[in-house]
Amino acid sequence: MKKQLATLAVCFLTFGSFAKIRIVDNNVNNPGNYSSLQKAIDESVDGDTVYIKFSTIGYDAVELSKRLVMIGERNLDKNLDNVSKVKVIDIKSTNANGSVFIGFNSSFYFYSANNINNILFQRMDIPTIESSFPSSLNNLIFINCFIRNCTNDIGINHTFYNCIGKFPLFHSIARNCVLQHTYRFDNSQISNSILIGYSLNYSSYCSFSNNISLYPSSNTIENSSTDNGKGLVKGVGNNGSNLNLIFSVPFYYIDFHIQADGNGKNFGTDGTDVGIYGGLYPWPEEMTGFFPSDNTPKIIDMEIKNTITNKTIDVNLKAKTVK
Repeated sequence: MKKQLATLAVCFLTFGSFAKIRIVDNNVNNPGNYSSLQKAIDESVDGDTVYIKFSTIGYDAVELSKRLVMIGERNLDKNLDNVSKVKVIDIKSTNANGSVFIGFNSSFYFYSANNINNILFQRMDIPTIESSFPSSLNNLIFINCFIRNCTNDIGINHTFYNCIGKFPLFHSIARNCVLQHTYRFDNSQISNSILIGYSLNYSSYCSFSNNISLYPSSNTIENSSTDNGKGLVKGVGNNGSNLNLIFSVPFYYIDFHIQADGNGKNFGTDGTDVGIYGGLYPWPEEMTGFFPSDNTPKIIDMEIKNTITNKTIDVNLKAKTVK
């Protein structure tokens, strides 16, 4: 409860005491304020929070032109791919700068506006990111995210903390990440990370510090250590085998912990393990993959006191931290 209250306090301090929370649920007999995610967005104002309930149906693509907090409900059963899913969020305007996205699955398009910046993505499952104005897309922050297959130029000056996936780095920072077959690094800092199938032939003017490399190129990666078969418990072999396993199965089945005698154990620049279980935002130890326990509130019971007839409603709401 303390974690929950702390999270809510941060939201209110950041976005103001008059921000509203709008609940979206398109399940049959849903208890939400809205069944349409786009309608909830349209009726929100800057600083509002949109809470997206898990749905077996999923949610259609939406457009966003305002600064919102969007939080997805993740299912408690980690053995199912149960998480709120939005087909695409299309960022249409710089008015969306400063938005926050937490805990759901969605691709992101930046086709209609330039100078997009200062957006936070946390605990997100992102199939792809696409932009028509990559040179003006900057200062995005990704924490504990899974970026499945982003091979397009997605801008500069981004920061990736404890992320897994396939994404380019241009004038950016990656710390405690697991990077697979990333096609290009340029003028970036990569530290405390696991590099899978990576080649220096696709990088320029980068700084590599205290990484481990699986299936490295013939070139030597600066300040890095070849894994020698000791880095990962399971999921990815030291010779680069099963490289696509991350993408072929729900990857919460894969264990990215460093073995006790592995080269990445306590090898980070901060003395913690290389990879997603070290650094500033380590993934919780009780979960081996995505959608770990955190302080994102989960609704466990809601009672609507009066009929919804385009007027104010009274709602009793119970919530708890996901365990």
